[in-house]
Amino acid sequence: MNKKVSTLLVATLLAAGPAFTAAYAAPEAVALTEYSKVEVTDGFRFFYGEDNALLKVKKVTLKNKQVVWTIADASELNEATTAKFEIRNMRKSGTNVLFELWANGNKIYVTNTGKAVEEDANVALTSLYSDFYASNANEPSKFTGNEVKEIKVFVPGENVTLGGNGVAYVGYTSKEEYNQADFKEYNGNVDLKAFSFSFNTETEKVEGNVFTDMVAVDSKVANKVLFVKGDAKQIQKFINASKNASYDFAETGKSLNFVAIDTKATYNINALQANEGKKLVVVTGETLAKDTESRYVLEFAVTESDRLNAEGELTLNAAIGANDVLVGAVRPSATDNTTYVTTMKAEGSEFSYIPAQLGSNAYLDASILLNKNAKNVVSVYFTSGTPATGEYHKYLTASFGIKAYNEADPTIPENQWVVKGFDGKYTFTLANRANSSETIALSLVKGGAEGGYKVSKAVLSNGQSLEVSDQSKISAKFLTVTTTKTDGYLSLTDAQVKEGIKLAFTGKTALAGEKTFYAVNDNNELIPSLKQDGIVKLMPVVAMNETNPKEVAILNSYDFAYLNDKGEVATKKDTLYVPAYNFITSNEDKEDESDDKYLSDNAVEVVKSFRGTYAFAKTAEGYAFTSVNVSGSYEMARNADVYTVTSSSNTALEFTKKALTAVITNNNDILNQSFANVKILSGAELNMSLPAQQGHFTFDNERGSISMTDIKGINEGALANEGMVFWLDSVDTDAEMPAFYISRGIEGNEAARLYMYNTIDSAKVFDEASANYKYNDVYFYGEDAQNGKNPELKVGFAAATEEAGKDLADQFKFNITLKDAAVADEYILSSVKKVSLPKVNPVVEDATVYVAQKNGVVILTAEKENAMAFTLNPAEAPTSNESVSASEVKVVANNGSVVVKNAAGKNVVVSTILGQVVANEVLTSDNATINVPAGIVVVAVDGESFKVNVK
Repeated sequence: MNKKVSTLLVATLLAAGPAFTAAYAAPEAVALTEYSKVEVTDGFRFFYGEDNALLKVKKVTLKNKQVVWTIADASELNEATTAKFEIRNMRKSGTNVLFELWANGNKIYVTNTGKAVEEDANVALTSLYSDFYASNANEPSKFTGNEVKEIKVFVPGENVTLGGNGVAYVGYTSKEEYNQADFKEYNGNVDLKAFSFSFNTETEKVEGNVFTDMVAVDSKVANKVLFVKGDAKQIQKFINASKNASYDFAETGKSLNFVAIDTKATYNINALQANEGKKLVVVTGETLAKDTESRYVLEFAVTESDRLNAEGELTLNAAIGANDVLVGAVRPSATDNTTYVTTMKAEGSEFSYIPAQLGSNAYLDASILLNKNAKNVVSVYFTSGTPATGEYHKYLTASFGIKAYNEADPTIPENQWVVKGFDGKYTFTLANRANSSETIALSLVKGGAEGGYKVSKAVLSNGQSLEVSDQSKISAKFLTVTTTKTDGYLSLTDAQVKEGIKLAFTGKTALAGEKTFYAVNDNNELIPSLKQDGIVKLMPVVAMNETNPKEVAILNSYDFAYLNDKGEVATKKDTLYVPAYNFITSNEDKEDESDDKYLSDNAVEVVKSFRGTYAFAKTAEGYAFTSVNVSGSYEMARNADVYTVTSSSNTALEFTKKALTAVITNNNDILNQSFANVKILSGAELNMSLPAQQGHFTFDNERGSISMTDIKGINEGALANEGMVFWLDSVDTDAEMPAFYISRGIEGNEAARLYMYNTIDSAKVFDEASANYKYNDVYFYGEDAQNGKNPELKVGFAAATEEAGKDLADQFKFNITLKDAAVADEYILSSVKKVSLPKVNPVVEDATVYVAQKNGVVILTAEKENAMAFTLNPAEAPTSNESVSASEVKVVANNGSVVVKNAAGKNVVVSTILGQVVANEVLTSDNATINVPAGIVVVAVDGESFKVNVK
């Protein structure tokens, strides 16, 4: 493409953000002086500035709190936004045409000197200026694109230019010259896809439009194309054979047809001048091979000249001998009912030029990978190929590796990809969440295998292409991953920080076999022991970032793209934190800062008294204990040292360290073979969770079983002699401790369910009048809640507002843990949602509450010792008080798929064992096949779940 202005200006335009969305992906910038005949009307859009610096705009808040948009000072250009100006509200005023300037959808205000309004300026909006005009002395009643310069602020009696510095700025538009690759991109990003041109005419008859069902092929003349018709494979052969100095019409082109100007044939139109009115024809390759006199002109230059104001309108140029001509539609006169697609002089013609128009494009909608006002993190799951090929049903991981599901845990940042950009057409840029410098630009096409997208191009940050079994046939799905701020690392609970933890290392080697080694303290260092009685208790102290003491230790910031409220692509930053800890190795006061009380890093080069900082890095096999640098970057954290138990030459066991990246990238061999798996033992850990599972259960206690009753208009928990059958469904299974939904069916409504929930949000309502909380007595057991006399919160049952079993709020989630590690089957229930009651007596703040009972009423209490212990008894079939009936639905696992039988018309959700949803659809068949990744998957059919192992 011919650059009309400086590279710096082009770069400025491309950095404009929302100014170049779907239609403005890779433009040239050209001065509006090239389009001096374009009349400026309401809605006219342009950029404004100098060749190497366009005006930008910023948002400021006035002293009176009003928010306005204004131009930016030169010193603020890095923080401001390049302005795509739009003229609005044009009107005549004396000898000038006044107008308002809007930029990126916001009205622009300036001071009476034409300069920027300052932040916190002590002025009223009415004192600012928002009317402008352009110097148009030639024709004061209107002006053209050529005159979008020296825009002046309408300050009566003054001569004030926009910007206030007297510089004669120029207006710019964007332009694109099309070649074979550009037409391919516009028309579906598919090789050699046929397309057509149309012309916006008012006549009933159009003659000479041969620009239909054609393919654009690069010409041997720079920046021009041929338009070819025929079989795509034959066109490709013609392209391959014509890479030398001449076209191969005689051989590979003989079966093809070409759009051409016939210089020997002319329409009989009045007022024709030289080279005008030539006929457009379709000519065969055989004919062209014999054209020794160059009768036919085949090469066209195609330009979208003003993409801001005339998007999709193309100017076609050709050369007849030494003369340049335009090719477009011509209507000879207002009374002529025929429009001719023909040639006309570029300057001085008697006719008006009607440009060609592109049809609707096949651009992708940004929303397929961009969320509204939120980031999107995905697993890239390949569906191309067959089980015999390298990438089939595998995932893209860090360093652009391709791994099977059991090596690509989506909760580890190395296997997560952040959508960070979109070019407005087909190409989305994704960055690895563990290392944001690793990016991959994927050009997508609809119609990929298994409901995914074809990947026509996959360019890595190192400039290379992604290597798969067949580069031309990559197909992938993008599975949204639920993330946390600390993915990849374990965040210790408040209870674990308060009570302390102990460490045990597990693994297996040929020498030691399968064993567990316990961390024992030796002079503030850890040594392994097979004896548990010497295990050391470590008291965690949260480590802060040395470079920013207000932040938790070690963080990584990365950009993500999203759709703003206007539907534009915008970007924000997000942060991934690494919870890191110092450990005190005695029970002495944590306030004592003496390093000799802390666990030290046992690297040889570090002195004994050096305080070590540690984290627990997640791998596909569990957690690894790492030594990290709190002043370093996240990348440094992922390259941290992993503590492993190894055998020395004298068979004495000791801790050594290896690089964490080796643990992550080498199929976790270190974890499996060198006792690097760390298990955290703590008081909280002793309350072992019920395994994540689904099924029908009763909750039975020596005082009765959980049931439900309706009191004062709410469904609340009660104890009954006969236990009510509940459906138990696990959730947050990738968390350190899974949670559960406890629900029952609603009789007469098979699709709806009632869920046990923590009633705190219903009981506590903020009262605007008093600016305080008030309480609804119906949700409390005991004394009047408003009097603050130790009320007990009741357990309730409610229909969830969200779709059953999907992402319910924390008040619907309960942890189920052993009350006593010595008793194998007595569990207590605690609410994931914590409780704060600031106006009761005594004050309750951010407390974990447990299911208990008073006089047969099921309540929530902050006193763990009063929690009621239940046995969970599986129910073979629901009793009469549970409306869910025994299902005939069956789920069968196959290679790479599951077959769901007898479920036509039902909603089926398929998720991995880690909770990642891979399918969500309403089945139309009683024998439906759903493609899923290998491994254990959970198939939920209208609330009933099946767990199967897919090969």
